[in-house]
Amino acid sequence: METFELRYFLVAAELQSVNKAADRLVISPPAISRAIKRLEDELGVKLFERIGRNISLSQYGKQLQKEVSRIIGDIDDLKTQFKPTDYHLGISIIGTEFSLSSFVPDIIKKLDSKRLQLSLDLKMGQTSKDIERAVLDGEAHLGLITKAPSSSFKKIKLGEYFSKTYVGEGHPLYKYAKKELSVDVHEVLKFEFASFFESVFNQESSAPSADGWRDDKFKRKIALKSESVEAVLKLVEAGRYLSYLPTALEKGRDFLPLITSGCPYKCETEVFLIADRKSNFGWLNSLF
Repeated sequence: METFELRYFLVAAELQSVNKAADRLVISPPAISRAIKRLEDELGVKLFERIGRNISLSQYGKQLQKEVSRIIGDIDDLKTQFKPTDYHLGISIIGTEFSLSSFVPDIIKKLDSKRLQLSLDLKMGQTSKDIERAVLDGEAHLGLITKAPSSSFKKIKLGEYFSKTYVGEGHPLYKYAKKELSVDVHEVLKFEFASFFESVFNQESSAPSADGWRDDKFKRKIALKSESVEAVLKLVEAGRYLSYLPTALEKGRDFLPLITSGCPYKCETEVFLIADRKSNFGWLNSLF
């Protein structure tokens, strides 16, 4: 088997489509299909099952995906050791939209010291469990999660983020935020909130809500839930809803933090960078 065939297989496995893999690799779909067929003939197993126009990994395909991800990673790592400035290193990172946008710049900064030319592939994940599984299965080199991982992973704490209640102009409580006056939490609870589904922040804490608010102690009127961070931010700016948001989202927005009294809880969420403990790439070890 050839290295290029293994690379073609990995892309097709990730996208679950020969046509999409061909578009990404800028080659013809038949070239992808022939490479997969040669691998199947050589290994004597079926790597994919066809589902309509798409394909799905067989049990043998899933096993091969894990092994090939490590093999290709070792090859890429070897090349970077000899010609770090001449070789593009492809690194895949999985996390939520918020964690990727907030913490990937820190990861790039850490890798800059290796003088590598990076090609990043950012993947959207759901829960911490989903992200951990993707890293162990070889679908991504690195993962961003908001809980301490198991012993199967290398880990470092990248940082943390804090959340506050925000209000936009036009909302009845905006005048208090503008004057930096506190509002009792029970008064705040009279108004509707916009919140999120679990997948947005990958929130893992004692708070029984996706955004970290203690709804078990101070029950809100959640009028809207969204998977889109931008949609919620726009609605808060318009003064339509209150929302409990990470402070990192405040910059450049037309809403203000609302000082709330009578609530003893503060939302601080740690963010961890993880990798499979079995991975031993030189560039990866420099992060951990």
